[in-house]
Amino acid sequence: MGLSLSFRDQTAPMPPFRGVWRGCSVEHVVLNSTDGYDFRFSGESHYLALHDLKLRDGELRVDDMAPVRSRDLRDTMTFLPAGRKVSGWSLPSVRENAFTAVYFDPALLNDELEARYNAGPPPPAIYARDVRLRSTLTKLRDLTIQGGDALAAESLCIVAAIEVFGISKPPVSGRLSARQLADVRAYIDANLEKSISLSELARVADLSRFHFSRAFKASTGCSPHAFVTAQRLEAASRALRDSALPIAHIGLTAGFGSADQFRRAFLAAYGMSPLQYRRSQT
Repeated sequence: MGLSLSFRDQTAPMPPFRGVWRGCSVEHVVLNSTDGYDFRFSGESHYLALHDLKLRDGELRVDDMAPVRSRDLRDTMTFLPAGRKVSGWSLPSVRENAFTAVYFDPALLNDELEARYNAGPPPPAIYARDVRLRSTLTKLRDLTIQGGDALAAESLCIVAAIEVFGISKPPVSGRLSARQLADVRAYIDANLEKSISLSELARVADLSRFHFSRAFKASTGCSPHAFVTAQRLEAASRALRDSALPIAHIGLTAGFGSADQFRRAFLAAYGMSPLQYRRSQT
């Protein structure tokens, strides 16, 4: 089972934002009540949470460890290895409280990260603080809320796993062969209008997602997600210059999930909106 919440006044939280990708699932929960709730977790997944919570009071207990009491949980994180049992209760303060929970498949992590996966998962970490991990989880939270693409989500999940499990960088960064890189680029070009996942690209190169991500960056100087986004933007800019197609259609054809996503990515890369760019080319 995953994290279970039981509200004392029977007021359920707002429906969570959810994302499910290979080996990883994420949910972002916004609490809409200041009344108390009980919670518990046990299961076959590793659990990682980013908290944006302030409490009037609360308690958390992991297995037979001493209970932990804390009130200001903003920007803290909790990690629970698979098989651990946690329970507790909380009385939220009057503010918008929320948390983001990430569930990792241990077996798939072991396969993906191979020898760099520690001999065993680290012990539970309750209300810990880590700037790098918080940054990664914040990006994953925002992507889950906004509905970003699978390539970015899978990449962030792997980065989060690496940061949690303390996996060291390999001493020698391998590169993709010329054939592997050509095959991956051809696959991206042929599927640019679709949602492209990290799993698909790794499969084309016949590598695990972990090794593919590192080898691709060593070969191109950028992450798979950044590369695919750049290819999408290049295709879109050509269409804006050379055709009269509607801007929304161009964005979708280039593989952006929505007009807003296209506009934000284009503005970040070119310093102007797609419409402004089109007008500047006439």
